[in-house]
Amino acid sequence: PAARRRELTGHHHSTDAPMCAMNPRLLRPLATGFNPTSISTLVGWWDASDATTITLNGSDVSEWRDKSGNARHLSQASAALQPAYVTGSENGKNAVVWPSTVNSRYMDAVSSMTVQQYAIVCTPDLTQDGGLKGIFSSTSNIDLLMQSALWWNGAQNFDQVRINGNAEASLASNPPVAGRSVILARAASPVSRTLRLGGERNQSSRSFRGPMCEILAFSATLSASQQSAVLRYLAGRWGVTLA
Repeated sequence: PAARRRELTGHHHSTDAPMCAMNPRLLRPLATGFNPTSISTLVGWWDASDATTITLNGSDVSEWRDKSGNARHLSQASAALQPAYVTGSENGKNAVVWPSTVNSRYMDAVSSMTVQQYAIVCTPDLTQDGGLKGIFSSTSNIDLLMQSALWWNGAQNFDQVRINGNAEASLASNPPVAGRSVILARAASPVSRTLRLGGERNQSSRSFRGPMCEILAFSATLSASQQSAVLRYLAGRWGVTLA
């Protein structure tokens, strides 16, 4: 009998009933988590952990491509001014790194954009002198700048800042930045910018120092729920503890 044959052979599936096929939907990974492109005001997105967006000149970065779909790529043709690309240095992820000495390295966007709020993950090097260190600037002036462990509230536009989920405050009253941080920087109104990342156009020695991890640019102020989603997304990816 068939039952006896199954006992002897160890085959327990009846040929009379078809095997249940695995639902193909269960074989695909589930789409989970936040994607910056879900916010309609996203105008720029640079993610150093995505090696496919990086063009290397040896170990240095000649181009960092925009993932927002707006093609606002950052580039630097001069080898002497290119930041480095370091693998696995930031929470196991790759980063674009500016040297920890006084430098004039920067990357320029290929086109302008209207922006009101940035979300940035970086690890500023605060071990050097108290000289000014620009994170980014516009065509004519600095937009966000560091001085030692504090944020400098000069004539820059993006002067309302949240650091690691703390309350938004003017730069002078923010908590010091310690290690890798998630920073939201907001201007009072949207402004047109051709982004220069890593330095100030008028002071070449005021370049940022340390790893730059991920940058999001938005054309309008994020709502409270959008800010929360962006903060959680960036902190989770880069291993930052929020307040």
